Parts: sequence; structure tokens; C-alpha cells
Amino acid sequence: MRNYIATTLILAIIIVLIQNTTSAVVSINVIETGFTFSDVSLGALSSGQILRINNTGDQNISSIYIYTTNPTQDPAGTGQSINYDTGNFILFQNNTSAAFFANHVEFNQTNPVYVTLPLNSVASGRFHFGYSEYFWALKSGSTGINCTNGTIFIGSSVHNRTSIGDIDLSDNAGTQFTSIDSGQRGGADISIGIDSYCGIVEANCSKITIVKWNKGNTPYDSGSVCNNDYYIYTGSLQPNQTVNITIFAQMPYGVGEGSLKQGIITVVASA
Repeated sequence: MRNYIATTLILAIIIVLIQNTTSAVVSINVIETGFTFSDVSLGALSSGQILRINNTGDQNISSIYIYTTNPTQDPAGTGQSINYDTGNFILFQNNTSAAFFANHVEFNQTNPVYVTLPLNSVASGRFHFGYSEYFWALKSGSTGINCTNGTIFIGSSVHNRTSIGDIDLSDNAGTQFTSIDSGQRGGADISIGIDSYCGIVEANCSKITIVKWNKGNTPYDSGSVCNNDYYIYTGSLQPNQTVNITIFAQMPYGVGEGSLKQGIITVVASA
């Protein structure tokens, strides 16, 4: 069996945003200008690369969060690797955690006929974690097709090359979202296999974003309804000190061979 390869994943120049909380200078510098992951095998976690963040201001940095670009529409089934955003396949690891996506989006898709969905489901899809997949389904809330206060059902066991996994979501316990972002989205703590994320659902039920290292207000404000989103760094990073973050690429099955669209990481620091 051929081991399909995605030739190149590129992360563009790092964008640095600064929140000024005092009249003093709050400033950071990301030493790397970009990253390239070449010959990434589908499903496998790439080797790690180091993202170094240096405090170049005169204030101690107390927190840092990050986020990546994601595709704005579903690239699956297009047959074009360029429709996939590299940022959607990047995981980050600090010195106290395993590797997690900062934010990763999954779209409403047609599930296989052997998957049983809860009654009155309005959307469904899969969470893709390298070799692993977990089926999910959405039911809307009390206001028609609106998932901001809807419910998500997630398969309890993995679907992969050797196991069919949990394909009957009709008997699974659901997790209800709480409306956030002025009613544009819903948020809730969710578990996918052994991993925990803050789940963000669009009002029209079209997609779900899982969030880990994006504790700030951009691009999602979890409205304090989630406990599974964090800063990638908390502490007291003194002027001229550096914190290292390890980044990895991991692509699921179903992505065509070739180069992916360049992604962008944004780093936000606060004193």
C-alpha cells in the first residue's frame, strides 16, 4: 500500500500582536520568521520544531496565547491540497503539556451510512486526529436551526484502519452549548478520546472549532463557559528572557498529495 505524502506544509511569518496594559512598553519578538514541514506522512506526527518567543519590552510578560488560520470552507473532497490551510494541522506543546491544536476546525459533512445519528440531528462530521477519527453530530437548540444552545454528541471510541469505533451516536450522552459572542456561536467543554478542548460551534451548525491555546478574545471569546482553553504560557517572562514552544504538523487521511495553503500563527502577549 502506498504511503501518501503531503509534500510541503508552510507556516508564514509569525504575526505578533501586543496588548498594552500599562504605559510602559510591552513587546515580544518571535525569533523564527516561518516554518516548513516537508514530506509529512499522512496520519503521523511530524518531528518538532521550536518556536522561540523573546520578551523585548521592559515589562514582565504574564501570559501568551496563540491561534492559527483555518480554512473558511470545507476542503474535503475537492481533490486539491491547496484548499487545505496548513494552520489547521499544527499542534503546540509547552513544557507542561502534551501537544494540542491551538484551534482546529471540522465541517458538517455527510457521514457514512453505517453511522447512526441521534434523532433530529442537523449536522454531523468527524474529528480528525492523525490516524484517529471520532464521529460527531449536532442537534439544534430551542430556536430552530441554531446550534448556539444546541447539543453535540461525540463517538466514545476511535474509528481507524483497524477499528470501526463508536458508530451509534444515538445512545450517547450529549453536551449542551452555551451561547457566546453575542449569540453568533456556542461554547462548551468537550472530550474527544483522551483529549479535552473547548468546543466552539457556529450558529448555523456548519462547523465546530476545537480550541486549546487560545484563551484570549480573538478570534474566539469563550465567554468563561469553557475550562479546557488555556494560555500557552503563564508566569513571569522577564525582559530579554525567551520561552520555547514546540510545534508539530499532523495531517489526517483524505488530504491529497501536494503543497498546502500557507498558514499563519498569531502570538499575543500581555503583561
